[in-house]
Amino acid sequence: MRPIRWAAAAAALLLAPVCAAPVAAGAPGDVTVAGTPRAGVYVENRLWVLVDRGPLRRVVEIDPSRGRATGRGVPVGGVSADRPGPIALVAAGGGLWTTDREAGTAVRIDPATAREVARVAVGGLSVGAGHAGLWALDGTSVYPGAAGGARAEHRLVRLDPVTGARITSVAVGQGLGMEPHTVLTVGRDRVDLSDGGPGGLGAVAALDGSGYRRIGGRATAFAGRVYRAVHCDVLLPRVFGATGPRLRLWSAPSSACLPLQISVGPAASAWVVYRRRGGGATLAWRRLDGSGDVQRLRLARTPSALVSAPRGVWVLGGAGPGRLTLVRGRP
Repeated sequence: MRPIRWAAAAAALLLAPVCAAPVAAGAPGDVTVAGTPRAGVYVENRLWVLVDRGPLRRVVEIDPSRGRATGRGVPVGGVSADRPGPIALVAAGGGLWTTDREAGTAVRIDPATAREVARVAVGGLSVGAGHAGLWALDGTSVYPGAAGGARAEHRLVRLDPVTGARITSVAVGQGLGMEPHTVLTVGRDRVDLSDGGPGGLGAVAALDGSGYRRIGGRATAFAGRVYRAVHCDVLLPRVFGATGPRLRLWSAPSSACLPLQISVGPAASAWVVYRRRGGGATLAWRRLDGSGDVQRLRLARTPSALVSAPRGVWVLGGAGPGRLTLVRGRP
């Protein structure tokens, strides 16, 4: 593997010393926020991050060019240790969307004014946005119940991304039994559901209502296509119900690789956070066309999320509590 070239900010992520200058807090590419970052989205040269601060959850604006928060933020609800609630922040219809589980609502934020502008009663379980629009997961609960799990029917509900009005819905089964922070990945004709927990539970639903099945791994979407990290590979998209070729990120037995997060973005690379058997978290990435070498970066801790940006990927929490770090690799 040839030497890795990355932004100096990535040095803060490494467990072992590397040949890169340390980054001062507040430098572009390295930002510290008060609280625990949970999810994020990059919109028009701004990084918006969902942050838990004690019992409260806020959406906070970051100026990456200045390496600090702008001071603008929006409270979106409460959070408790036993019911952390869904962890989702997406951009759709010129706004930001997240959820407030305690209130059972999806919340729209205007990024221009940094104010809440709408709430929609849709269960508050999760939201996702992509080529097929804005979708919310609606149902009474995704928590396993004492008597065999929650049995209420869950539905994917398409919302108008500007007004929040319901457009249509698709049934996705009963008693999903996923973790409380189900993640929705929206493609052209499907929505992938991932539990966000260590087990890698998931499902995929065709938006025309023709199919629903269980599937493992972690999913992300870019340009309307869904990519899924399964074991040591990234499954490249083909059609619903089938996958294209595999992009190998680790030459190891499949059982040794546990993908935790995946991101695909403008840099035409797939980025995956792995936890390997007997080791900590590692960020691995490679160009989608398979050219170049696989690049890897050991992380100080398991991050909460990866956020694609034009110059690389933001790693939320991988360098330490409250740390947001931009990693730029050149496979």
